[in-house]
Formats: sequence, C-alpha cells, structure tokens
Amino acid sequence: ETLRRCPPQDAPQLYMQMLAYAADLPELRRLLHGLARGRPALEIVYMEHTPPAEALKAINNVLQTDPVLALYDDAQKNAFFRAWAADGGADDLLRRLPANPAWQPFVWREAAAALAARGDFEQACGWAFRHLPSPALPEKPSADAAKLRRRLASRPDDYAAAYGLAVLLSEQKDPAGAQAVLQSITAQPGCPSYFHFLEADIEFHAGDFAAAWAALQKYPPFTSG
Repeated sequence: ETLRRCPPQDAPQLYMQMLAYAADLPELRRLLHGLARGRPALEIVYMEHTPPAEALKAINNVLQTDPVLALYDDAQKNAFFRAWAADGGADDLLRRLPANPAWQPFVWREAAAALAARGDFEQACGWAFRHLPSPALPEKPSADAAKLRRRLASRPDDYAAAYGLAVLLSEQKDPAGAQAVLQSITAQPGCPSYFHFLEADIEFHAGDFAAAWAALQKYPPFTSG
C-alpha cells in the first residue's frame, strides 16, 4: 500500500528498505519481488540488493517477458545490464549479445570488461573504441619534433608540446617514441584525460592490447559511464 500511494520517485528507496528488512528471509523477498514485476525502477533495486542467484532469476524473468526492455528507459537499461554482469551473468550476456544488437549501446562496457576478464584485450578494446566518443583534442603545435622535445625537457608538464610530439611521432611511424611521450605524461597526476585515450589508441595500434586496456581504465568517460 505504501508503494501504491507514494510518489513514483520515492518508491525505489522505500522498496530498498523493504528488501533490507527481508535480508534473512528469502520467502519474504520472493513475495516482495512480486511487487516489483513490471516496474523497472523496482526490478533494478531488487536485482541490486538480493543474492546473485535470486537476481539472475529475476533478470531472466524480465528477458523472457520483455526481451527488448521496452519498459525500461536508457538509464534503466544501463543499470539492468550492470546488475546482470555484477551478479555473475557476464558470460551469459556475451553469449546472447550477438542475437540482440539493440542492447549494444547500453551493454558495451560490461561486454568489454567480460572479454578483458577472459584475457581477450583486443576485442575488449575494440568494443570500447567503437562506442566511446573521441575526446576533444587541442590544436597541434606547428613546431618540429626537436623543438617540441626541447620544450618538454624544460617543462615536463607542457601538455601542448607533449600532445604535439606524440602525434608527430605517431604520424612518422614511431609508435614506441609516441608511447614513451604519452607514458611520461600519464604518469603525472592531473594530466588531461585525453592523454589516456591517446595512449590507449597508440598502444592498440601497436598491438599491445593489454597496455591499451590498462590505459582505458584511466580514461574517465570509459570508467564513469
């Protein structure tokens, strides 16, 4: 009755409290799940605050009745797939994903993480690069490599020089040189986040997929989505 009467925005918090009271009462949780059916905001709370086996059962019930998640808005779809992966369903998610391409915009982070967990860093990075927006980049300085190196030697935090030198070396087919420049910058606290993206991109195209994946872990648009 409380859930029926309360404002919709308050229902998830109230429902979470109910689940907390039922922490040691699986039969009561089963009854509480009945209150969440057809209500995505409550279903997600249930998935996030119940034991994995119960959460996965709820997830599969949703997929049977609403496989395209038509009742879910975009934020709820993201939360649904996060819960699915967190509750031990990552392998099942990967298995079903080819038959459900409409899921991709909401599940690519979980798919990439699951592939990385298997050691398939190439495919994991591929998912990330396909879906991550490219960062806004500064204008490349017009100076030659020697001048940029001198600038960087005198000021290791000269981000414009570092960016220009890394791009120039990459264009000159010197990925190792570009990697060294970017690594010296990304080791500095507070460097602009686009350097992590550039480092990942150069490592990926150099064939060091594990290093590319490690660089992506430091890129906020990837980790905070």
